[in-house]
Amino acid sequence: MADLAGLVSRLEAVTTRLEKCAVGGGKGSAADDDDTIDTVEAITEFQAVLAKADEVVSAANNLPKDVLDISNLLKVVCEKSKEFLRVSVRAKACLPADVPVVMKPLNDAIMEIAAYRDKNRASRQFNHLSVLSEGVPAFGWVCVAPRPLDYMEAMIGASDFYSNRILKDFKDIPGHKEWCQKIKQLFGALKTYVTNNHKGGVNWNANGDDAKEVAAKIYGGASAPKAPAAPKAPSAPKAPAAPPAGSKPKSSGSAAPASGGLFAEINKGAAITSGLKKVDRSQMTHKNPELRGSSVVKDSDLNKNKKSSSSC
Repeated sequence: MADLAGLVSRLEAVTTRLEKCAVGGGKGSAADDDDTIDTVEAITEFQAVLAKADEVVSAANNLPKDVLDISNLLKVVCEKSKEFLRVSVRAKACLPADVPVVMKPLNDAIMEIAAYRDKNRASRQFNHLSVLSEGVPAFGWVCVAPRPLDYMEAMIGASDFYSNRILKDFKDIPGHKEWCQKIKQLFGALKTYVTNNHKGGVNWNANGDDAKEVAAKIYGGASAPKAPAAPKAPSAPKAPAAPPAGSKPKSSGSAAPASGGLFAEINKGAAITSGLKKVDRSQMTHKNPELRGSSVVKDSDLNKNKKSSSSC
């Protein structure tokens, strides 16, 4: 009986563990507990990429400090990629509105490399910095479907351009060739990983939980990272305060002359027409039917009018 009880206990434990596992769309299954997440193929196979990142850092130890610094930033990108993949095996497809939140740690790590390159444009190793700055967006394959490999090829090609320049400019200096080779091997390992596990885009867990909630647990916070807040709309301008009793309101410098001049002209009354020129009877179309057809004043009549006006 004791043996039977022990067997039943073990079977219950296995059943409980299986219930915690959800069948994923990839080669491995997605687990609901941290003990089984890292045993899924989609995670274990990514270790090859992390190992190559360590080799890049090791090769950079023999190069100037800025190359070592940006190599360490590359390792951070790889680590953030693994965190995202741990989310993907536990969560169903991310809602479009949640993408900025779920992708934020990885995106921030990628942008950090671009920012480092931009801050060190005067560096003699600018081509080294550009190798990673141009190539690291390949880790953004997680946002590309259904052909992430095509996108990765374009990014890696841009990185190769700067690697070739390094091989030419530093061909006689030890360490630079080895570093470029390690970078190329890392991107090769990344392409192999995506080909084997996410060839058509990220394989989310169809039976998983909400991606934002899973991200909150994986990323180690009480809640998921918050997306940048939208800027507040400007408040309506306040109405000017009423002037004190007995005081005269101040007028603006530009509006006062215009409105003052307008009201001054209106206040002239009948005198406002005193500046108008007199029209001779010969130029009045309503008194000269022959002018209505052409509405043109004859030169002779115009000269006659000028003479009569000058005599006024």
